[in-house]
Amino acid sequence: MKQEQLYEQVKAIIFGHAVGDAVGGPVQFEERSERDRFPVADMMPFGDPRFPKGAWSDDTSMSLCAMDALAKHGLDFRAVMENFEKWLFESEFTPTGVTFDVGRACFRSVKEFSRDAWFAEGHGRCGEHENGNGSLMRIYPFSLYLYCSDYPLDEKIAYIHRASALTHAHPRSCIGCGVYSFVLWELLEDPTKQGVKRGLGRAREYYQGEPELRSYHRLFDEGFELLPRDVIKSSGYVVDTLEAAVWCALATDNYRDCILKAVNLGLDTDSIGAVAGSLAGLLYGFEGIPEDWRNSLLKKEYFEEIGKEFCDTLCSTSSRCDSLILQRKRHGGLREFFFVIGEDSAGWEVADKVICDGNFPDCWHMAESYPFRGEEETVVIFKYQLKILSDTAANGLAFTTYRNYRKYLRARSDRNSEAWSYVVAPLWDDTAIYKIPNFPTFREARDYLINQFGLKSENVLEWSGHKDRKYHCGLIQ
Repeated sequence: MKQEQLYEQVKAIIFGHAVGDAVGGPVQFEERSERDRFPVADMMPFGDPRFPKGAWSDDTSMSLCAMDALAKHGLDFRAVMENFEKWLFESEFTPTGVTFDVGRACFRSVKEFSRDAWFAEGHGRCGEHENGNGSLMRIYPFSLYLYCSDYPLDEKIAYIHRASALTHAHPRSCIGCGVYSFVLWELLEDPTKQGVKRGLGRAREYYQGEPELRSYHRLFDEGFELLPRDVIKSSGYVVDTLEAAVWCALATDNYRDCILKAVNLGLDTDSIGAVAGSLAGLLYGFEGIPEDWRNSLLKKEYFEEIGKEFCDTLCSTSSRCDSLILQRKRHGGLREFFFVIGEDSAGWEVADKVICDGNFPDCWHMAESYPFRGEEETVVIFKYQLKILSDTAANGLAFTTYRNYRKYLRARSDRNSEAWSYVVAPLWDDTAIYKIPNFPTFREARDYLINQFGLKSENVLEWSGHKDRKYHCGLIQ
């Protein structure tokens, strides 16, 4: 895809999302009956004089936080959380210099991070009653970034789930963000209603067998867009928001009608307008967004500026990871220990922060004990260097599988949210990391796995495309 074409699509999503937010914001939380009596017909100011016509809410602010971090730092979740801090406590990334309309789960997650900024992840709410739309409403920058990356599909979805889990870690919220991402990715290739339906079909196929997919079953029904308005809910529940946004996109034929249909559903009008607006922006293009609405948007020049910067980043995106939590290890029931991976270039003070306690060798599993499914299994090999509480170091190679992340989310779904809210959620679960012999090259390690387990050569991947980077793996206490 040419950069000019990509920028037009990015601009359509950014403005489509923000305009939908701005149209819906002034009537947020008002009942549908009120909208039936006094339907919204145009963009208008909030009731508060601090928020004039064209102001936008937390949906757009948090999306801009993510976009700014991705443009400047790539997939660095610490940078994203730091931007969320700036928004929440310093009113950056806001239309008028005032932070408002902050969701409960988002507030608690960002506040926890500000108190314990050692880990970027693990502050998201994971209880079943914490499935608001606070991650869905801000997920599109991650979806765009990963669309332009060369990560395998499983890894793209894993990152979407991790992005959701920054504030909303329950599998239902994570899957909702994944379903939305599949739709967005198909619309980038084919901006038609058939593209929306193909995206839904890809999502259903990918998540087949996931218990939480049942929550979204109506989206995949034939004729979903023909459902009557009365059965479409418009609360802040993530399932309701995604259903309403997709229904509005499929049941209308232009951007204005889509947004007005979304907003006049009542209740969580800014989020439904924003999510529906991002889809309608792709369906009808930037020029399909009413000009008077675009021009009324506060700080519209900033949207254009960050859109260009983000697009430049997308055109140069490749697989890379600056910091990655790998494994959790409980010690004596009193403390949590974490395996992490970090780069010197990411600002880690390795000698002070990345330490491996050699007293717990059971943290590593032998490759020989792993039951591979067969030649279709995909593994990733990465280099590590263990710093063992002294100046001594051990070098080697290890590998991990893609499929464990989804298994880990299922395992966490029954956890008590209060008891587990402080735990950093790793990308891979406890069965995912395996030590293998210290081969000097990736090729030798790959050949070992092929010969030992019958894997295909194309299914054995190297973690980093940057050969000159050294990763340090160990325990943090």
